[in-house]
Amino acid sequence: MSTAVNAPARMGIWRKLAYALGQGGNVLTLQLTSTFVLTLYLPTAGKGAPLTPEMLLPIPVVGATFVVLNLLSRGIDTFFDPWIANVSDRSHSRFGRRRFFMAVSVLPLSVVTGLIFLPPTSSSSTVNVVWLGVMLTTYYCLFSTYVAPYLALLPELVPDKKENTVVSTLQAAAALLGGLLATVVAPIVFLGG
Repeated sequence: MSTAVNAPARMGIWRKLAYALGQGGNVLTLQLTSTFVLTLYLPTAGKGAPLTPEMLLPIPVVGATFVVLNLLSRGIDTFFDPWIANVSDRSHSRFGRRRFFMAVSVLPLSVVTGLIFLPPTSSSSTVNVVWLGVMLTTYYCLFSTYVAPYLALLPELVPDKKENTVVSTLQAAAALLGGLLATVVAPIVFLGG
């Protein structure tokens, strides 16, 4: 029996690049929310009024509401992340156990990423606090729904260790590109430097 028959099919460079670029998108959305949500809802002095009241802690700490909302949303995601990984591991979808989760979460993740930056009121409001809490929690859970299966897909797509290393390196380069876009290019384009 020939071992070539059982050998995994190799991915072409364009498929490797296409898969790796997904990591750039992951990092881009995460960096945008990590970097710019705080400056939107709690701008620095002279750059606008805060959009969330400092009401969640009895002591006057700047940004306390944002910190509490971030901790709550990430705390919920801490339990959601392994759950979605487990569900995708056990999936028997005809689209593949990973791709199904990626397909159903990519559009909602994109929409929620945008909605985080559109608070319901333009002044400090409890409505903005609730909005931000719900949007951050939804964002992190959708992020997990896309990213956990995306990362778990790599050894299924590229079981060969040498090729796997090449794709992982391409993912790292795409992550750097996504981070660069979010932290260097976006401030220049949207904030004027």
